[in-house]
Amino acid sequence: MTVFQDNRERRWRRGEVIPIRHVQDGVVRFCEAVIVVEDHGDRLVTFAPLGGAMQWNSIDWETGAFGGIRPQRRHTTSALRFHQLGAQHMTTLFFVDGAFLCWYVDLQEPTRWAGGGVVTFDRSLDIVIGPDRTWRWKDEDHFSHIQRFGWITPRQAEELREEGLVVIEKAKAGLPPFGDEWTRFVPDPDWPMPELPADWSRAPA
Repeated sequence: MTVFQDNRERRWRRGEVIPIRHVQDGVVRFCEAVIVVEDHGDRLVTFAPLGGAMQWNSIDWETGAFGGIRPQRRHTTSALRFHQLGAQHMTTLFFVDGAFLCWYVDLQEPTRWAGGGVVTFDRSLDIVIGPDRTWRWKDEDHFSHIQRFGWITPRQAEELREEGLVVIEKAKAGLPPFGDEWTRFVPDPDWPMPELPADWSRAPA
């Protein structure tokens, strides 16, 4: 089991803007600017408001080719994200006009802190959990495709599903971050609109 060390020189402050980079083979494929809500060393809570800066990339699901990264602004939903150092998932609460919509779990590469922010890579298989904690898998077809592309091995795919099942049990039990307190989250009105740093495209070592 890989052990991830927290090698930041200092902790992030509440209200500070940091990037979330999705890095594949040394290339930043996606990036989003988020605001730090809470920093607990190995656990981090961030917020992505409507209008926040992103760099987005389309994928051809027949070939696995990326369409080319381009700037975008967050739309439709705001997102409260929970990151755990070394975890192979990220849990997000989505809000529409301030009202809680659902929990959304991305299964991904182990989370690490690097390059002044969060680094991971999404592995396509997701879990949608409603306010009543009923759940369903999402994008299982994309998950099959990335196995066909050779992006993950069958064993890695099995481990990700196992991780997802553990998260589902936590959600059903209402364990953090699936408690009701976060569904009433209100962002600080003084927080800035998050913008990406000039070096967002640099993949951290």
